[in-house]
Amino acid sequence: MSNILTGNQNSFNPRPASNITNKVVVCSSAATAVDEIIPSEKWRTNYDFKEYNEEHVKQLNEELVNLVSAIDPPSVYLRHFHYIDFMKFGVKQPLYINIIRDPIERFVSGYYYRRFGDAIHSDYVNRAYPNKNVTVDECVLSNYSECSQRGLMYIVPYFCGQDPRCRTPSNWSLEQALNNLDQHYLVVGFTEKLTETLVVLERLLPDIFGGALEALNRTSSIAKTVTYGKISPSDHVRDIMRSRMENEYEFYNAALRKFTQMSLMMSSTTASR
Repeated sequence: MSNILTGNQNSFNPRPASNITNKVVVCSSAATAVDEIIPSEKWRTNYDFKEYNEEHVKQLNEELVNLVSAIDPPSVYLRHFHYIDFMKFGVKQPLYINIIRDPIERFVSGYYYRRFGDAIHSDYVNRAYPNKNVTVDECVLSNYSECSQRGLMYIVPYFCGQDPRCRTPSNWSLEQALNNLDQHYLVVGFTEKLTETLVVLERLLPDIFGGALEALNRTSSIAKTVTYGKISPSDHVRDIMRSRMENEYEFYNAALRKFTQMSLMMSSTTASR
């Protein structure tokens, strides 16, 4: 058993350390490091690690629900998919965790990664890709579909869920994502605050993430996953992107407030001991 924060984040309550991460593709060396930390620490944390590499699962997946439900806790299941309500299948809801990144920085990194890769995927440099040499500035100013409002919507759908309406920018999809964040996610951390995120995870799930900070210092992934060919957008284009990503930033900021409150409360609890 582990002491973890409940959905309203007001108190510590004991619950089983059985959780699932439906990773948003954050296109960050820090996120890759976290992926590396989880299995590398299996020997000392004694949990079951499962990873399934299918990209971007968009539809409700009964097979996934059955698979996760069959794993004995404490366990971690790592996969890219949009939020699933396990209770609709008549099974117990796992604890969700995730790590996200500033929406513009995530998009820019992903945009150039798809075109030029990184040290691990250096072959991307030579492969064909539509509009390969078009910069983010040119893409946004030309309003290509990849940089349109819908093309820039990425984080909200992951937290909104399986409903087709989750793929369209709207108040409804944002509210669904915010509700799921509040009710079903134990931790949503940030690549920009990776150390603080691991501190929180170590505190809430010590039998799974104990030693994560130490493991981060040992990982060699960060230098290898810096995106090649990345050109930072101009301030003008950033303003345009931010306006097109209004819901993305509303969600991001809500998650950041929740994480900050959790971190401060944990620090206060530690200091009062």
